[in-house]
Order: sequence, then structure tokens, then C-alpha cells
Amino acid sequence: MKIISLRFANLNSLPGPYYIRFDAAPLADAGLFAITGPTGAGKSTLLDAIAVGLYGRVPRHDRQVGEMVSRHAPQAFSEVEFEVFETNADDGQAVRVRYRSRWEVKRKTRGEDK
Repeated sequence: MKIISLRFANLNSLPGPYYIRFDAAPLADAGLFAITGPTGAGKSTLLDAIAVGLYGRVPRHDRQVGEMVSRHAPQAFSEVEFEVFETNADDGQAVRVRYRSRWEVKRKTRGEDK
């Protein structure tokens, strides 16, 4: 599996929308890259966004995924676009297939029906 892009909003310490393309410069040309920054900058949140976007959960902790929503944000989401090589049933050739996986949560607001 190769991750093509990550789009997310309002996760943990990163409020607002973010869009990262791994298939465009400068990341596409890097080969291998590091995610660095000071404590609290959001490094782990990037990895959490990938995990919750693909699997609907974050294995590094036991929190409910709804607790990942940034403070005061009404909703959050994560969307991962990725590609895999699959065998074509007709001719046995490997073909590249793109998929998109999405996770989303909305907080209930006061006065909203339960």
C-alpha cells in the first residue's frame, strides 16, 4: 500500500483543515522523510489521522476516537487516499488501484436530539 494523500480536520492539537499530498513535491521526491517538530506540534496526530482514516481507531491508546476531536470543534474527519497493486482477474497482470477511506465524527450540541 502506498499512501497518496491525507486530508483531515480538527484532530487533537491540530484544529482546522489540513491536506498533505505525498505524491507531489517536495514529499514525492524525498523517498524517505522524517516527521519532526517540538512537543505538541502534532507529529503523533498525523499518524493518528492515518490510522483512524484507514481503520476507524487509533491503536496507540485506548481513548474513544470521538475524544480526538479538537477542543470546541463540532466535528472532525480523516480521509486517506492510497493505492495498491492487485492482480487483474482477466489476464493476471498487476494493476494499480486507488482507494479512499474516510472516518468522520460529529459532536452532539446542546438541544440536539439524542
